[in-house]
Amino acid sequence: MRRTYTENEKGKKEHYDKVSASVKAHFVLFPREKQSQEMKQRKSKKCKETWSDPIKREQQRVRSFKLWQDPEWARKMIESQGRKPTLPELELQDLIQELNLPYTYCGDGSLIIKGFNPDFVNVNGQKKLVELYGEHWHNLEDSKERDCRRLQAYESLGYTTLIIWGQELKEPEKVKEKLLSFDRGVW
Repeated sequence: MRRTYTENEKGKKEHYDKVSASVKAHFVLFPREKQSQEMKQRKSKKCKETWSDPIKREQQRVRSFKLWQDPEWARKMIESQGRKPTLPELELQDLIQELNLPYTYCGDGSLIIKGFNPDFVNVNGQKKLVELYGEHWHNLEDSKERDCRRLQAYESLGYTTLIIWGQELKEPEKVKEKLLSFDRGVW
């Protein structure tokens, strides 16, 4: 009996079929669970060398950035991660629904804008986005630079973005006021 694949499995199979023979051979010869401790240590050392070298790190960043510019590739990558709303995103989604505002969660990869995935998008034709920033990740130096590029990418296509910080969710009434002002264009 022939096995049927789900849509997600079909996408993974198509991706795997496109992978070069040498990469396939590597995974066949060195499956993760069968790798020796020595092999793991060599891989770890190579990875550390790559990321500690500023030139190699920048080259990797540029390669990655180019890949993420392809909306189809970005969508598949995000889908493969099985991304679902975080607890703070669910809290914000509840506030948006409570106010009956026309925004929907798109942080699952359903919307990619120049390689970036916003959290919420306006669904009534206005080019408005809502981003929820967590204090830890969005205060890192690398993240600040990426967030600047993110906002520039959105703005270049005419989107207006409201940023809500995770700590703000402790005061839901203020967040509601901010959302209403943003939606009305009064902020």
